Amino acid sequence: MGISWYLASEMQMYLFTPLLILPLTVKPALGFIISAIVLIISTATNIFLVYYYHWPTNGAYLFTPDPEQTDFGDYSMLMYDSPLIRCQIYIMGMLVGWFLQTKKNLKINPIINLVCWVFGLSLMLCVVLGLHDQSNGFYIPIFWRAMYSALSRIAFGLGLAWIIISCWYGYGGPINSFMSWHIWIPFGRLTYCGYLTHIPIMMLILGQSTDTVFFTTFLESFITHVVSTIAVTFLVSTFWSALFEISFGKIQMILLGGLRPSARTVEESWTASSPNGEEKMEERF
Repeated sequence: MGISWYLASEMQMYLFTPLLILPLTVKPALGFIISAIVLIISTATNIFLVYYYHWPTNGAYLFTPDPEQTDFGDYSMLMYDSPLIRCQIYIMGMLVGWFLQTKKNLKINPIINLVCWVFGLSLMLCVVLGLHDQSNGFYIPIFWRAMYSALSRIAFGLGLAWIIISCWYGYGGPINSFMSWHIWIPFGRLTYCGYLTHIPIMMLILGQSTDTVFFTTFLESFITHVVSTIAVTFLVSTFWSALFEISFGKIQMILLGGLRPSARTVEESWTASSPNGEEKMEERF
């Protein structure tokens, strides 16, 4: 499958997770030091590979190649698929999760909250729009290619981390309300199955067309291609989840249930007030 490369990469990162989680649990300072060292090694390796092979900012073919570029065929293995390169945002996600778990309440000054929102969203926009000139044929010097390749995931991760932290502690405002909308719950449960099935579905939909595909307007292309693909993907994902994800998850719970000590069945519900007066959605366990 066209997406199996990422599953292999993420599985390797998952297996090495205890090397960071355990130090964070026992001695947080040591955990942060180890995380920082791994991030520095990942970033330095990224910069080295770009300089050594004169590679582009990413694996897309919308760029003017460097005349000195070599071994681009190895880009996928050494750079794009490599867990060492992709672990940056994975580590940042673990650190954010650790922070949310250990810091139950957090008061954020409104000015600081606003500044962090502006800064975080600006970083994310820079990452998304930073290669606009490259897609139009502009040649980017190797220094800026290396900086973008090595730091873009960190920059996007910082913006994403602040969205999570701010919304978790009740300072997200309308964005928090939108992201907490109950309609996203079923879609959230199907995202993994959608990830597994969306490429074959796209190939099937596009493969059934016998005409040349022309880009006319964004709205028309969005309706005819994107909406149809999303609808079919989530429909297939519903059956895929029922057949495999849920059923095998139940089997796993049955098989592993005997290995665990019997746990109490706890069902609590509460409504917690967030620091800025908003109410978090009622949760049930």
